[in-house]
Amino acid sequence: MHKRLLHMARDPATRHAIEVRVVQAHFPTSGNCSYSFYSNSQRKVDRLRSDYYRENGAHPPTAFGSSPDTNDNPLCSRAMHEITISTNDKPKLLSQLTTLLFEIGLNIQEAHVFSTVDGYSLVFFLVHGWALEETEQLRNTLVKKIPIIEVSPLRTTVLRFKQG
Repeated sequence: MHKRLLHMARDPATRHAIEVRVVQAHFPTSGNCSYSFYSNSQRKVDRLRSDYYRENGAHPPTAFGSSPDTNDNPLCSRAMHEITISTNDKPKLLSQLTTLLFEIGLNIQEAHVFSTVDGYSLVFFLVHGWALEETEQLRNTLVKKIPIIEVSPLRTTVLRFKQG
């Protein structure tokens, strides 16, 4: 998928290559897991067997970060959206994408950015705040809004603090 997205970013017609999928993110916990599933032992699953996920109604793991370790630490598991974007690399790209995701109502759990030597970026976001069953609508929203950052200057959010 990553190579395909980087290849698509080279074509002006698909400059902003975007993939959105639902994944199962696992987080270490101290025992308080207020969302989704809690377990003291994580089942070992061959990550390459995508048929396991289809057959068991589970979502595949994230591409980066938030993956369970193999020890017996308690883990929380939560279905979330993983957004992968490939586009031209430029200064402030991560800041602009982060602002855009915030503006459409997403909360970023994790972000990973890779810049290539030939001038492209591959950006991963693990987010929540959008209904899981509306993955295609989320992708369509991103497809419409991401080109805006190409032509608009960096939008900044000004935080004002009250002096007390």
